Amino acid sequence: MDLSNLNSDDHSPVSMASCTVVLARTAVDEMTRSGI
Repeated sequence: MDLSNLNSDDHSPVSMASCTVVLARTAVDEMTRSGI
C-alpha cells in the first residue's frame, strides 16, 4: 500500500476514494485468505 502519493493532497476526494478502494480490496483479500 503506497501512501506517498496520498500525502501530497490528502484532502482530495480522489485520494480518499483511492485509499478507500485499496482498504476495501485489502479487506476482501484478508477475508478470502481466512476462508470467510
